[in-house]
Amino acid sequence: MPRTVIEPEKARQGRNGPRILIVLVCALLLAMLAWWGVETFGKAIAPDEPVGAAPAQEPASPARASADRQPAGG
Repeated sequence: MPRTVIEPEKARQGRNGPRILIVLVCALLLAMLAWWGVETFGKAIAPDEPVGAAPAQEPASPARASADRQPAGG
């Protein structure tokens, strides 16, 4: 069986052109739209305070801090 020589331009699977660019740009735009939707949904359902975080401590007032340093007996 003789081997057939095919020119490289005819052997290519696909062609470059504006159609491929349009498909790639549309796919990128759809991915960006989906990402935006997920980000928006995630922010909408996020709790105000992080789950499992330690409660915020209020700074002690100066009067209370000095009272805490006094010995218990007097």
